[in-house]
Amino acid sequence: MATKTLTGPHLANIRRALVARFPHVGVSSLAVDPLVSQDPPRSPLQSSLSHPARNEEVASVAIVGAPNAGKSTLMNRLIGARIAAVSRKVNTTRRRIVGVHTSYNKQLIFWDTPGVVERQFQSSLGSERRELASAGWGAAVDADVALMVVDASRKSGHLDIAARLLGQLAEFRRLRAARDGLVSPPALLLVLNKCDVVRPRSRLLDMTLAFQEQVPDFEKVVTDPVFTLSAYNGVGVPKLREVLLSKTQPAPFECEPDAVTEEEDVDVLEQHVWEKLLHRVHQEVPYQCRLQIEDWREFPNGSLGVSAVIRVPKKRHIPILVGPHGDIVKWIAEKSSESASIALKRNIRLRLRVAVGGGDV
Repeated sequence: MATKTLTGPHLANIRRALVARFPHVGVSSLAVDPLVSQDPPRSPLQSSLSHPARNEEVASVAIVGAPNAGKSTLMNRLIGARIAAVSRKVNTTRRRIVGVHTSYNKQLIFWDTPGVVERQFQSSLGSERRELASAGWGAAVDADVALMVVDASRKSGHLDIAARLLGQLAEFRRLRAARDGLVSPPALLLVLNKCDVVRPRSRLLDMTLAFQEQVPDFEKVVTDPVFTLSAYNGVGVPKLREVLLSKTQPAPFECEPDAVTEEEDVDVLEQHVWEKLLHRVHQEVPYQCRLQIEDWREFPNGSLGVSAVIRVPKKRHIPILVGPHGDIVKWIAEKSSESASIALKRNIRLRLRVAVGGGDV
């Protein structure tokens, strides 16, 4: 017969009944069966907070790929929280975002990077975009595991570019292995994303075969079977997470077991503002805009009151971000407050305004 764990009201009823039956015995003295607890059973993760897990293992994971491949959405899925900005526009991620996923004694440290661009084309980018692309390559080389994310819904020309990127990435990681004296290059995984919209499904097999043909020594370069998934709806993501956890190596945890990011609260809030800005403003948004915090107040109840200004390089950009009657900037502030409150698990009230350079207009 199965034993039912009693919690809350059930336990209170039992205590009241026992007190009525044995009034001379104090409630605190009543023996309670070990299986009966006021609190629900704690997960291994919760238990590890008070009893650190032994034999801890860690792996750093760089999520790289061409711009707009769905890298930020995938990282958010893998860690179970929205940390990195998600938008249809390219280069949404402006720096390495550190996300964290801990499963008992294993911890994954995620670097979600700006979209990488083929090395020979980087010189044609503006300085800001070129810096973002370079950051993506740096993370791809440094991480223990690199995930090459490809938008499987794109046409064959885009997939040819992705194959060249994968070949370049494999070469960089091979050079790193030689530099560090490793027996073999660090793990490199190929992920075909957005598979939920690929029709017919046989195209996925064709894509895999195309990568095998175009990337030299594909079987040696890609260390695991090709993953087909949808970061948008989560299909296939648990299997990928399971494989990533199998790549961890003995090392002390780099973050607290209950953390989902190493980012400061202000950095997480900035990511949410950036995401909403790109979602709402359909014209080309200047990538050199910056969010400047003017006032940051923490209240006794744990809530935050934040005043910030979006700095733009030219006066003509202000109407684009503000909108008629200030509707756009108000919407960005409200939606950013809502999503950041969920991510940070605290109430946030954000006030936004737009200004040029270092001062008001």
